[in-house]
Amino acid sequence: MAFFKQKQKNGIFILSLASSDRSKSVVTAKADADTPYESGTILVDITAAGADKGKFIRASEATSEQIAAFTRAAVLRDRTFAETDTSVLVIERDAELTERLTDIDDLAAGTKTAVLAKLTALGVVLR
Repeated sequence: MAFFKQKQKNGIFILSLASSDRSKSVVTAKADADTPYESGTILVDITAAGADKGKFIRASEATSEQIAAFTRAAVLRDRTFAETDTSVLVIERDAELTERLTDIDDLAAGTKTAVLAKLTALGVVLR
């Protein structure tokens, strides 16, 4: 018997948001022609100087130096194909989310702690 695992639906992890569009932001996801960014992926900014400054990558792919230096974290709302650097809708502040985020279990313990602390400071609560 064959089994099919359905991808997480867009925004299914959102329990509640602040009024209007206060919780949402648009950021630039760094190009990844091989693997789509899945809904519920935790993204962190790349704060290193150079061409990638201001772009977001998956927290699970960030180096320890990038995790130590990041200033913003967000959760991707919609599945996105980013063959080039792409603007994406994220949840960045004042929201309640479930812990069923796409890659939260793929984060190393130290990375998970740092990312969740940044999200919590911005008012994003995981239930």
